[in-house]
Amino acid sequence: MSTTKPDGYSPAAKWLHWLTAACVFILVPVAFTMVRLGEGALTNALYEVHKSVGIIAFLIVAVRVVVRLTRGAPPPEDGLSPFERTLSTWVHRAMYVIVFAMPILGFIGTSMCCAPVNLFWTIPIPITFTGSEETTGRILGIHKVLGFILTGLVALHLAGVLKHVFISRDGVLRRMLPGG
Repeated sequence: MSTTKPDGYSPAAKWLHWLTAACVFILVPVAFTMVRLGEGALTNALYEVHKSVGIIAFLIVAVRVVVRLTRGAPPPEDGLSPFERTLSTWVHRAMYVIVFAMPILGFIGTSMCCAPVNLFWTIPIPITFTGSEETTGRILGIHKVLGFILTGLVALHLAGVLKHVFISRDGVLRRMLPGG
């Protein structure tokens, strides 16, 4: 783990952030849609997209955690209040935990009930888990609850971004923009 604080986010950290965000912005609407549709080809396709993007998100987040642990992160912006620093720290920590845990739980639950899990209809993921219908339901239930929590945290994160762009007019967003 890095003990020194870098001056800014590395290009890798910035791109991994935006790739994670893109995955979340695909996964959440697809999840909300697929569970509301009845049986059929569209529902099956949405589940396949959700599982595949979830696998990709997990890989991105795993690399992101390694980058964060080895490179570190810059200190919070000077103009943040103690409340903003604390809130930002805990929201980011919670999002890291959830975006790491959700794909694992989703994969385990799905492989228990609906193996094989394939990457975009083609590449089977050879790891499978077994468990009772009750265990599968619990795991996928936790996955679902984490999805709602993540949605709330992302909304809070975006509210913070908007506050910094339109009210504070400081450089917080520029720190995470590629080339910024």
